[in-house]
Amino acid sequence: MQRKQRKRKERTRRRKNTGFEEIRDEILYVGAEPLGLESGTEFVLYLPEKSVSDLSEEFLSWWPGRYEWDGESERQLGCYGIRNQETGAGFFSDAACMVCGSAAVSPQTGVCGKCGTTQ
Repeated sequence: MQRKQRKRKERTRRRKNTGFEEIRDEILYVGAEPLGLESGTEFVLYLPEKSVSDLSEEFLSWWPGRYEWDGESERQLGCYGIRNQETGAGFFSDAACMVCGSAAVSPQTGVCGKCGTTQ
C-alpha cells in the first residue's frame, strides 16, 4: 500500500512541474516537457574528437559551435553531443577538455576543472 502512494506522489509532482509559471529574481521560469526527448528510443553519443564533417547538417543545426566553423575546414566537435535518431534533435555539453575529455572546461577561463589544462 505504501508503494502505490509513493508512486502516486511522484506522478503528481511531475504534473506540477509541467505548465507551471513562476517568477524568481525577475526571471520567468516555465515548466515544460523536455524538448527533443519526448519521443525516440535510439540516441547516438558523439565524443569531442568526432569530426564535424562526418555529422549531418540537421544535427549540426543544434550545435552551438556552428557559428565559429566555416563549414569547410577540418574541425573536431570539441564537446559531447547526443542525437535523437527519431527526431534529429541534438544536445551538446559545454566544451570538453582536449587532454582528459572532461566536460568541466570553464567558459570564462578555458581551464579544465579536472586536469587544470588551459584550452
